[in-house]
Amino acid sequence: MAREMETLAEATTRLADSGYVSQFLVRGDHLECRTCDDDIHPGQLTIDEVERFEGMSDPDDEAVLFAVTSDCGHKGTLVAAYGPDMTAEEAAVIRQLHERS
Repeated sequence: MAREMETLAEATTRLADSGYVSQFLVRGDHLECRTCDDDIHPGQLTIDEVERFEGMSDPDDEAVLFAVTSDCGHKGTLVAAYGPDMTAEEAAVIRQLHERS
């Protein structure tokens, strides 16, 4: 669980300290695991934690951080824009993540 007023960087560090060391990136309709360079379908991930961040002075600084575990056991994070800056690909992948979890 995030601490009050935790920044994105602090949350990422906290999760890495808890074993979420892989980074997942949205690539079209799938995710790329930066640890092993494998393509992963959103249905192969389970959401363990979700944190949303808003910029203190700029609403365009909105982001969402997912702590996820893949079926193969990799634990990591996925960061995406939140709100109007979220891409259609990010929205589709995140929708599929929520359907699984």
